[in-house]
Amino acid sequence: MNLKTVTLRAAALCIGMMLVSCLPLPKLNTCGDFDGVSNSLKEDNIVSLFISHGMGGYSEGDPHDLIGGLIKELGMVPEGDPKTRKILKGDPTRVYGCFERQDYCNPCNGHQLRIYFLDWRQATWDEKSVLRRIDEVCNEDCKRVPFIRQWRKQLITDVVADVSLYLGAHGDQIRYPFKQAIRWIYQDSKDLNNHEIVSIGFSLGSQMLLDALDDMREDGTHKNDPASVIARHHFIEDTRAFFLMSNQFPLVYANRMPPRSNRYIYHDGASCCECCECDTECPLHEQFEPIGINWDTTAIGHFVLEKRETNPDFQLVSFGDPNDLLNFSVRTEALPYCSCGAHSNGLIHNVDVRNVKWALFGQMVHPARAHQDYGENSHVIGMVTHGLHCKPEGSCSFDSYCE
Repeated sequence: MNLKTVTLRAAALCIGMMLVSCLPLPKLNTCGDFDGVSNSLKEDNIVSLFISHGMGGYSEGDPHDLIGGLIKELGMVPEGDPKTRKILKGDPTRVYGCFERQDYCNPCNGHQLRIYFLDWRQATWDEKSVLRRIDEVCNEDCKRVPFIRQWRKQLITDVVADVSLYLGAHGDQIRYPFKQAIRWIYQDSKDLNNHEIVSIGFSLGSQMLLDALDDMREDGTHKNDPASVIARHHFIEDTRAFFLMSNQFPLVYANRMPPRSNRYIYHDGASCCECCECDTECPLHEQFEPIGINWDTTAIGHFVLEKRETNPDFQLVSFGDPNDLLNFSVRTEALPYCSCGAHSNGLIHNVDVRNVKWALFGQMVHPARAHQDYGENSHVIGMVTHGLHCKPEGSCSFDSYCE
């Protein structure tokens, strides 16, 4: 591809984005009933806010912007210096990530907040460095066009590579920092009388946290050391809220769907059959089995079902960001049924985020800004901090923190 072709395609893309920006965006879904961080802040209670970033190298800095907005909204000030721990596993020269804890307090009312931030990027650095070297040697076009080279590096080696590694043979390796973080939070809070946890996972980071908790459970097929089982139990028991800053649940679970030939009935004009041989010869008439998987067999289902034993109304809260092209807004009617026959009603509550960029003719979705500027978005900060509660007449408002 020569420079002229690249220039023409870039110009066409810009024109297309401007035209799309003229189209009206759908109305925001801002109604709901869930708690935020401030609902856990009490005089005799300590709250741990656990935050994990998404695909490494793409959104690792965005949580810090959100933290800044939350601290400002809550009127908190830091207490002491942050404490950072390196996450190691066997080999002392191989670092899998860093886990940072910073304590905060409100000087007016004495409320205490601990913010834990997990940076797991190093868990995939070695593998992605190999991919980068291959890309630099083999891709001559990128060397001639620096703009494309930078975008390829950010998209392929930082975003797509993490998804491929996580869904492939390196999933347990990437989840290890999350499991270690859960153990450390338990060690820090096991002697507290009143302790609650609010979790915020960006993008794929929310699924990684749920999968890590699933790895630590013990049942007929899972065997874990007692310390991990206890840490997991206390983490779920102390959880007050769980926010997903966009999610990729359908993308992550797509590999668990049954083959198409097992889901449909095909008619060949004479008889009905469910065999794969008639797949290409006979027209599709009807679906005899729900598409998808039983949600209660997933990490999401295990977490929510266990949490609902003590809090029947608990649900995950997912923020839908139009800038995140991999984000899915999971509606209740689209969720598969539980294997026990119960529907997954209220499993995930979706809240839309209008975090788009102003363009020449209106508002424009900007994929490069996915997860960015949440700290300056009053819509996001208000709901994460104070929750969202609908009034009887149907209007919604944030809870007031300082009345």
